[in-house]
Amino acid sequence: MSKHTEAFDPESHASAAPPHVSTPPTRLALERSMDSLEAETTKLAGLVVQLGRRLGPALQVVEPDARHAIIDADDEIDDLDSRITQHVVEAIIRFQPVASDLRRLLAYHDTTLHLERIADGIVEVVTIAGGDLAVIGPRPVELITQMVELALGMTSDAVTALTNRDADMARRVEPANVELAGLSDVLLDELATSLGTLQDHRSAQELRRVIEASRVGGVVQRCGEHALDIAEQALFLITGEMKELGRDSAPVAD
Repeated sequence: MSKHTEAFDPESHASAAPPHVSTPPTRLALERSMDSLEAETTKLAGLVVQLGRRLGPALQVVEPDARHAIIDADDEIDDLDSRITQHVVEAIIRFQPVASDLRRLLAYHDTTLHLERIADGIVEVVTIAGGDLAVIGPRPVELITQMVELALGMTSDAVTALTNRDADMARRVEPANVELAGLSDVLLDELATSLGTLQDHRSAQELRRVIEASRVGGVVQRCGEHALDIAEQALFLITGEMKELGRDSAPVAD
């Protein structure tokens, strides 16, 4: 051996890691991040449902302050939605999850997207209705109120199914959506009858409220469809199947 050649020491080389390589995050850190996201998603769902519960009085009584409070409360929902989205992006970049872990993160991301759209729908209802729907009679307002309650129940059940990994609860959102569509049809029939039989005796304001009630029914029905989408995310997380409720699909390999 040349006097200028150093002997190879395997132990010294093995202990020297390249300076640019960092220790990968632990599994525990990933679990904590996903648990935090689940808590944030549950909080967001609670805020959305709470916002929707305030719709009933706002549909019937002209109270500008109450309507403005609903609109202002949507800002908190938007902020939390943005934080959850950022949290998901950071978790994917940091942990580079695969399979069920990636499904879980994507489920939270998509769920918050649908929750935010439900909140936007609630604000749209308040904006359209303006608190004056009572002038068209009690029956349409009663039907819209029932639709709102049903859509909010669907939302709560869908998020609970996601967080509790309850496939049966997720599937029960589908028949609730059918019921919601049925109420929407009844509302349209009621409004059409009202227009057809009483149009000559109604003021321009009353006719406008009939049209607005029809628009409100459509918005509430879309909120229910967003809740159905959340239920589909729950089933995707639980079963690994990419499917729309009511349709067959192939499972996704874990």
